[in-house]
Amino acid sequence: MGMDVVTVEYKINFLASCQGESLRATGHVADDGRETACAVLQQTLMAVPKTYWISNFTQQNHIRRQIP
Repeated sequence: MGMDVVTVEYKINFLASCQGESLRATGHVADDGRETACAVLQQTLMAVPKTYWISNFTQQNHIRRQIP
């Protein structure tokens, strides 16, 4: 009661795979106004196979795709 809450999501979807030792990201607060600036970062990284299955639930068949 009496408190305002604002949520913001910043999301990046990479369209191509990458391989290396590290991934670096930087950011900054554009305008912190008169309140205390707070930042939180969460990441989920995973290796994926070069082939994968796509399910078409209407026809109940599976299509195998090769990633170029």
